[in-house]
Amino acid sequence: MGLTVSLVTGPRQAGKTSLIRIIKDEVCKSTPHLLRLIPANQSRLSAAGSNKRSFQSDAGFENVIYEPDRVFETLPEILTRIHAEDRYGCVIVEGDTDPNLLQAYPYDFEIFIMPAPECEDEIFRSKDQVKKAFEDAMNDTAAFTSEIFGVVGVEDSWTGETKTPKPNMSDTQMLRAMDSPLGQELASRIQCLPDYRGLIDSNAIVVNTGIGGTSGAADAVVARLEKLISKHNPSNRNQSVYCCDVLDPHDPRRKKLLSQLTHEHPLPHSA
Repeated sequence: MGLTVSLVTGPRQAGKTSLIRIIKDEVCKSTPHLLRLIPANQSRLSAAGSNKRSFQSDAGFENVIYEPDRVFETLPEILTRIHAEDRYGCVIVEGDTDPNLLQAYPYDFEIFIMPAPECEDEIFRSKDQVKKAFEDAMNDTAAFTSEIFGVVGVEDSWTGETKTPKPNMSDTQMLRAMDSPLGQELASRIQCLPDYRGLIDSNAIVVNTGIGGTSGAADAVVARLEKLISKHNPSNRNQSVYCCDVLDPHDPRRKKLLSQLTHEHPLPHSA
């Protein structure tokens, strides 16, 4: 077994760093390599003139400022360097909801963490929004790739303009498309707002009640997420939703999360 890479992602202020520290201290037997990837446009430090800029934080992370359109090069380069130093090591990557980061590497394990929501509208589109987004995606190549992969726009190589081809599907064709495997895949993904797109493909989804607290809305979101992932990938029984306070060691649901990470989804060097 070689280098194993896990990704912890989610919106800002969701508790990603806290969760990674807990995994490091309570799941891993030996110290993992910790990477925090920061988009250049969100950093106070300029990344101009270089592919990446790294610096050490006081939490043991190697902070890497990256250009989103080059993360497909940046992240593998960093992992290659770590692999040369620690052939059988474990890397935990912290990132935000940048779709380029989600697609930049074939991670071994992915965790999506979010604050406990106050209403479902924070996570999901309304029925009218879903209908419009689905129609736009099926009639628009750029919108389709954006909803599936997060890629925005299709640039014309001759003019340099971003174009959006529109075949203008009829209502009958739209209904047939919705019933197809591809249509069902799109329909499951399109329910989530852009910042929550990554949770569909994550192995574990954590609703952090330590940020946002417990509420009926959080329970409703958890129930809807469980239904969504079951419908999206019914054969993947290992994809789970955990509603817990990641900083409360007495929260039984937190204990279940760590137990699952340790046993059913073991990280390298885990107990």
